[in-house]
Amino acid sequence: MNDAVPISAEEPMSPGNIDVVAPDSSTTKTGSVLSISAGGDVKGSQQETVLATTLAPEPIAPAPLVILPTNSGTDNLASTAALSSTPDSSIFNADSTSTEDLATPTPPLIDRISPWELSAMAGLLSTASRYKGGGSDTWSEGVSNGAAPTFGAELMHMGKHFGIGTGAHYSTFSERIRTEERTSTLIDIQNYWYLQPVVIDVLVITGSFDSLGVTYYVGENQQTEVNVLANGSDTTVTTTVLRSGRDQVNRTSYLEVPLLLDAHLTQGRWMFGLRGGPMLGVLTRRQGAVPNAADDGYAEFTDQAFRSMILGYTARAYIRYRFNSAWSIGLEPTIKGHLMDTYANGDLSRRTSGFGGVLSLTYRLR
Repeated sequence: MNDAVPISAEEPMSPGNIDVVAPDSSTTKTGSVLSISAGGDVKGSQQETVLATTLAPEPIAPAPLVILPTNSGTDNLASTAALSSTPDSSIFNADSTSTEDLATPTPPLIDRISPWELSAMAGLLSTASRYKGGGSDTWSEGVSNGAAPTFGAELMHMGKHFGIGTGAHYSTFSERIRTEERTSTLIDIQNYWYLQPVVIDVLVITGSFDSLGVTYYVGENQQTEVNVLANGSDTTVTTTVLRSGRDQVNRTSYLEVPLLLDAHLTQGRWMFGLRGGPMLGVLTRRQGAVPNAADDGYAEFTDQAFRSMILGYTARAYIRYRFNSAWSIGLEPTIKGHLMDTYANGDLSRRTSGFGGVLSLTYRLR
């Protein structure tokens, strides 16, 4: 505690500067205080000089502001005495500044001024194809779903709840087709006549005699062979394999450019959303075959006219977890398909679609 020289109560004190002399220091400080009347009204600011010394060279902690009433000299004297009995750490020093460190705010998890994000994804699709026309009713029941990979990258401009962007996907649509062997059997029957030898017994008369006026003949049986005219037929069976049985996988691959619209909700580190839109697919590969219209063979994909560009759609629901301010990982159920016939012409129609899931890795651009 600092000692201050007492001020005589006989001398009236007027607002102004008060010099307080300390035995341990010759340094004085002048600070501004508010003057409050007995009624509680603020009269104005006054200048009072108070001693600001310390017994040891240690930092002075921030002190509360001391407000002195100035109605009379005795009030000023009491105020000055209160100042002299106040610990050093509570004296207000107008020339000094607070040394209290302000708490550094935690940076936001997502930088709101960086709305661009780049995503990469890969996964599997269970794809199916629907065939119509061109005699497909005889073999379309043997077509089943196939598994195929899909992957891509997207660039999105993300707002608080909505976003827009584009990307590039590479998707393969596959199907398994099982067809039975188809054969043709020709039966040829030819009729003809021929002589068939037959062995018969013939009675041969070898003699005779008379008895009582009656002539009797004596004979014996002899075997002989005669040819009998008969009718016959000749049957010829001819079997021809029209279409061999197959168990194969058909594949068509596309490079897709989608226009993506996004709606999402962020809860802490978790993000839930829907994303999708139309896409334009460019045919890059086709492999496989289907039974032809005559049902006597196969029409290879490479020999058929396919559309080089096709309009389709894609849609995903996603759940993402952001493990720092830039990176997040997600699980995204996916559905996509084509809105147009994959064949450019002909009676046979083929449309493909697929559903599955992808894993995504997203980076929020700085």
